[in-house]
Amino acid sequence: MSIYITGDTHGAVEAFLKRKEKIADTLTENDKIIVCGDFGFVFRYDKVNGRYADEWKLDKLEELFPCELLFVSGNHENFDRLYALPDEKRYGGTVKKVRSSIFLLKRGEVYETEGKSFFTFGGAYSVDRPFRTENYTWWPQELPSPEEYQYAISNLQKHTHIDYIITHTCPLRIIHWMGKYADSRDAEIVGFLDWIFDTVDFRQWYFGHWHMDKGFYHDRIIACYENVYCLGETPRK
Repeated sequence: MSIYITGDTHGAVEAFLKRKEKIADTLTENDKIIVCGDFGFVFRYDKVNGRYADEWKLDKLEELFPCELLFVSGNHENFDRLYALPDEKRYGGTVKKVRSSIFLLKRGEVYETEGKSFFTFGGAYSVDRPFRTENYTWWPQELPSPEEYQYAISNLQKHTHIDYIITHTCPLRIIHWMGKYADSRDAEIVGFLDWIFDTVDFRQWYFGHWHMDKGFYHDRIIACYENVYCLGETPRK
């Protein structure tokens, strides 16, 4: 069983399938693919023929991917829809069930699978928010609530080591190492991730959001986008 990690898919079926092609020779029904936020396949609010307009995309993913698809929340998500999904106990924590093989990994959870631990914390600020419509194309829940921060802290305090951290954005120091600009409205979440970097003993950290594939901190922290990484591998140059 393998666990694969990739970056933002933004509800684009064809782009997701191109990533699947990179691992098609080895992908099995026992594997898992984790998307580091901006999954985007649970988004469209408008109903078509009594169904949400993007339901056909979820049908297609179930048809074309033999394995489980997991994701943390990004900033370009329909949080009203995501948070309305049913909770399900899975991997030693609570997930949101999208479909029988598609699950949202919630903020602040520590999951256990295949003998490995995973801390997950999605969310980021949308710099394109001025061009979007509140509760239609962006949602305030894109940034974590005080309760979600506290839940994350309490869970981390129960563990002396985390194997893998999966987030959407990244610690502030990584933003600086990328030569990027940290928006002031992202300060709380990237500062919190900085605190995790300094406080938590972890093996490897994967994140999306910045649309690049690159390793940092001796490939201990990996920015994910169009590449597909088998858990624990270093970035392909």
